Amino acid sequence: MIKVLELYSGIGGMHFALKGSTIAENSEVVTAVELNPTCNEIYRHNFPNTRLLNKNIVSLSAENINSLAPKAILMSPPCQPFTRLGNQKDLNDARNDSFLHFIKLLPELNSVSYILIENVKGFEVSETRQSLLSILEKTNFTIEEYLLNPRQFGVCNSRLRYYLLAKRSFSAEMISGHKNEVILKPPEDYENIIQKMPFILLPKRIEDILEFLPSSSEWDKYALSSEQIRKYISIIDIVPCDSENSCCFTRGYSRCMERSGSVLSAKSEKIDLTDELHSNSVSNLRLRFFTPMEVARLMSFPNCFSFPDDITLKQRYKTLGNSINVFVVSLLISYLMKDEV
Repeated sequence: MIKVLELYSGIGGMHFALKGSTIAENSEVVTAVELNPTCNEIYRHNFPNTRLLNKNIVSLSAENINSLAPKAILMSPPCQPFTRLGNQKDLNDARNDSFLHFIKLLPELNSVSYILIENVKGFEVSETRQSLLSILEKTNFTIEEYLLNPRQFGVCNSRLRYYLLAKRSFSAEMISGHKNEVILKPPEDYENIIQKMPFILLPKRIEDILEFLPSSSEWDKYALSSEQIRKYISIIDIVPCDSENSCCFTRGYSRCMERSGSVLSAKSEKIDLTDELHSNSVSNLRLRFFTPMEVARLMSFPNCFSFPDDITLKQRYKTLGNSINVFVVSLLISYLMKDEV
């Protein structure tokens, strides 16, 4: 049994990815660590039998981790130090302290053979990445790095992210001559890997993930107001139900209108915004926000994922916006640990 340590566990995206991977039956999350109490409530709701520590990773010692004897560590550290909106402070950002602490612990983590890290595009040009690579190479890890988007696999949602895969004693066929080069295409033989994965959610069209259609009375519960439409129509991304794409959802979805995710149109044809805005009723556009569960499905969370009833709408969008695409990570776990199958 492969013991897995899940750091920055959030709402359990990495755990779901592990369960969807080819090593699902041969692995177990022995401990998850997360500081955010809302995330922890959602995680416990979905994984009630997993040991979950509500603590800052800075408080973890090498001895704490070694006592768990994890063979693999999965994580998605805070992304703000590497984003434009987060001012890209990198090493000087206090939100990066816990990850820098983990990097310092790496030489002492003797049981760890596999590491998978997800972060935003921008991490690949950071000083933090250079520090991480230096330590990994000194501790006999071979590394592959990727910038991948679910759109490359036919998923109707865009979420370009950086992924680092590290393994002690990589087999020759896995190195593929890409050491320290960020790869922009999926791993070799990924289609065969997908065939072996126990479950995958690969929504091809928006209508595949909808909780309700325009004919439903539920539609208007998530509708944009006429004021929102008039004010933000030039900057929001509108997709019809039969669309094969949608924009990346962020933690500010439904509150921040700019670059926070797509909104859904009841119309199937392309909208002529000029005509619509000059009509007497802008509400004819019938635009609505995606529901949290629809966002989760676009991020390839399995149908068994759910929220506790007391988690607010704002909290649901926020925690999803900070999470991962489950399918992409599941594929990369399967690729990284293919020798364990």
